[in-house]
Amino acid sequence: MTDAKADPPRPHGLSRFDRLRATRDFQRAYDAGRAWHGKHVVIFICANELPQIRMGVSVGKKHGGAVRRNRLKRVLRAAFRACRDEMPAGYDFVLVPRRSEQTLTVDCACEELHRMVRRQGWPSPHEAGRKE
Repeated sequence: MTDAKADPPRPHGLSRFDRLRATRDFQRAYDAGRAWHGKHVVIFICANELPQIRMGVSVGKKHGGAVRRNRLKRVLRAAFRACRDEMPAGYDFVLVPRRSEQTLTVDCACEELHRMVRRQGWPSPHEAGRKE
């Protein structure tokens, strides 16, 4: 019998330990005082004091119906998985799409995340978790 708490490794997906699900985790990332603004995506970053990267996606109703919002979530998760190797462990990321007239694609979102990673650099874990 397998342990119910153990998640099998999924090389192409995000396990439950890699996702932000609790409201308090999202709120901590919003309140951390660190946000990176791109053309299509805003990234909120916060130190999590864990050995892994965790990510969450927040898509509001202003983006349209459930089908459109779920598509945006899938696109942002796929872009994050493609960039996750460049990101240091110990941080929570919340991706929020900006409202735009064009359809966000995985390639476009991935390119923007890569650009923000190269442009912004990484804060120390103490600086990312501090509210200013």
